[in-house]
Amino acid sequence: MTRRKVMVVTGIRSEYFLLEPLLEGIEASSKLELIIVATGAHLSPRYGYTLDQIKNRFNDVETILSLFDTDELIGRVKGLGLITMELAEIVRRRKPDFLLVLGDREESLAVATVGNYLNIPVVHLGGGDRVIGNVDDHVRHAVTKMAHLHCPFTVQSGRRILQMGEEKWRVTVTGSPGLDAIKSLPDLSLEELETSLGISLGAKYFVLLQHPISSEFSEGASQIDVTLQAIVKVGLPTVIIKPNSDPGTRRMIEVIDEYVRKYTFLRAYTNLPRLQFVNLLRHAVALVGNSSAGIHEAPFLHLPAVNIGNRQKEREHSNNIIFVPFDVDTIAMVLEKLAFDTEYRLQFSKCISIYGDGNAVPRIVHLLESVEIDRKLLYKDFIDLPEDNWEWGNGEPECFYNSRSGHQP
Repeated sequence: MTRRKVMVVTGIRSEYFLLEPLLEGIEASSKLELIIVATGAHLSPRYGYTLDQIKNRFNDVETILSLFDTDELIGRVKGLGLITMELAEIVRRRKPDFLLVLGDREESLAVATVGNYLNIPVVHLGGGDRVIGNVDDHVRHAVTKMAHLHCPFTVQSGRRILQMGEEKWRVTVTGSPGLDAIKSLPDLSLEELETSLGISLGAKYFVLLQHPISSEFSEGASQIDVTLQAIVKVGLPTVIIKPNSDPGTRRMIEVIDEYVRKYTFLRAYTNLPRLQFVNLLRHAVALVGNSSAGIHEAPFLHLPAVNIGNRQKEREHSNNIIFVPFDVDTIAMVLEKLAFDTEYRLQFSKCISIYGDGNAVPRIVHLLESVEIDRKLLYKDFIDLPEDNWEWGNGEPECFYNSRSGHQP
C-alpha cells in the first residue's frame, strides 16, 4: 500500500512545540509518510538554530532559508516571498498528498498559496481563533478560506470557521496537539528539574515568556522593561524564555540580557527542550508575559497565566488567565498575590482547558489517513448563512442589488 505523503511546514519554536507530537504520530502511522519543511527562525543561530532539534528527531527534513536579518516589519513580508518560491519547488519535486500547517504566521500563508495553485489539499490547524490587534488574526482567517481541511482547537473556533462559509464536513474539532505532548511527558521532581538545568529555583519561581506584538513592535523593549521591573520588585527567581523572531525582538533581548547581568535570580534561555519547558510550567507559581502557552498549555496544567498588554486580547481562554496592563505596580501586585496568597492561588487548580483533552493527534492522524482525496476535497463551495440570520443595514449603496425585493438600480 502506498503511503500518503504529508508535508508539514514549521517556522518557529512555539508552533513546533505544538506540532511535534503530531509529527511523531504521522511518522508512526503505517498509512502516512512524513516530510518536514523547516524554515524561518529554525535556521537562525540568533534564535537557537532549532533545526538541529528537528533533525535529531526526524529523518526527512527539507529547509528554506527565509529569515531576514532585520527588526523591521518588512522582513516578514520578504520572508513570505522566499518561502512561497522555495516551497513551490519542494512541492513540485516531492509531490506530497497533503500540505499541513499550524496557525497564523507567514509560513501558513505560503503553504495555503502553494497548495491551492498546485492542487495539493491544505490542512490547517488552529483556524477560527480570534485575537484582536494583531496581523496574525487576519492571516489566520485568510488561510482558513484557502484551506481544504480544518482542525480547530475549540468548538467556538469551529463555529467561526462555519461562519466563514466553510462546509461542515471539512471541519474537525481536534483540540491542540500540544496538549498530547504534555499528557505524555514524564513528571520531573523539582530537584530533577534543577539538576537538568543546572540551576537552583527554590519552591517559588515564575516563568516569563513575552513577545512583541506587530501593531506595537516599536514598544517591545519598553514593555519588557516594565514586566522585568515588576518581577524584580517581587524578587522571586524567574526563568526567562527569550522571545520569538518577530519585529521588535532584538531590543527586547538586549533589555533581558541587561537585567540578567544585574540580577542573579533571573536566568534566561533562548530555547529549552520540551521536557524541561513543560516541567518548568508544572512547578511554577505562574506563567508571566503574553505567550499563547498561557492560553493553550497553562490551563491544562492548572497554571495561572498573567497576560500583560494587548497580545491575546479577546482570545478565547480558560479561567486561568489574569489580564493586566503594562503597569509595574499592577503586575507586581498580581504576582505577589499569586506567590503568597494560598487561597487566591488555589482557585486556579480547578481551571479546565477548553483547548482539548490531550487526544488531538489520533484525531488528526485518522483524518489524514481516511479522507478521500478527490475533486470534492479540492473544489470548495461556500455555504451562505440562512437569510433569517442577516439584518439589512441602513444607508446601503444605491448600486447594491436587493435580492429579496427584486429592486436593481
